[in-house]
This record gives sequence, C-alpha cells and structure tokens, in this order.
Amino acid sequence: MLLLYSSDQRGVCYIETANLDGETNLKQRQVVSDLPLQGVESPLESFHSRIECENPNNDLSRFRGYMEHPSGLRVGLHNNNLLLRSCTVRNTETVVGIVVYAGESKHTLRVNTLLTLGSAL
Repeated sequence: MLLLYSSDQRGVCYIETANLDGETNLKQRQVVSDLPLQGVESPLESFHSRIECENPNNDLSRFRGYMEHPSGLRVGLHNNNLLLRSCTVRNTETVVGIVVYAGESKHTLRVNTLLTLGSAL
C-alpha cells in the first residue's frame, strides 16, 4: 500500500516488519512527497494522480515508481513510501493509502515464497 496520508503532522508512519523479516525494531515510512493531501480531512476524495510502478519483485527493500499529478508534476516513489502486507502500524493513529499490488504476484507473496524456498534448502 502506498502511503498517501498519516495523522502525524510530519507525514510519518511507524511500522513493525517482524512478520516479514523477523526484525522487531520500528521502521519509519513517509507519505509521498509533494502530495497536497496532508492535513486534508478526506484525502482520497481529493486524490486525482496517476501511479506508475515497477512489477512486484523479490527484494523487500526495493520499490520504484512515480506519481503524476494532474498538473503534470511527477514525484518519485520509493520503498520508504510503501507499507507491505503483514506489516503492523505502530505509534500512528491513522494512515490512508492506495493498494499498488494486488493478486497472486504481490510483492510480499513473491518474497515470502523466496524465503520459504531458501529456508528449505
């Protein structure tokens, strides 16, 4: 899920990824930069941008793409804007996002399959 809004004034969200990588420390994620939705009461109602991103891959730390706003401005998307399935949001009251991967080839399914195969070897 691409992070579009966080109740944190700085547009930050904290996640725990123990279910994915075994790490229990909190990781910080950031709302997409130059997104005029921070502070908006209903952020999805005013979302009119187009998202283009790479296909799912086997690397938890890699995500690339861009968001094109109606004005034509393109903003880069990176791993620090992404909340993966099985992550737990902590110390953040509210987050709003948009799903970028759905279906059988989801990013985390591909990584989990790779990790399962690797541990069986």
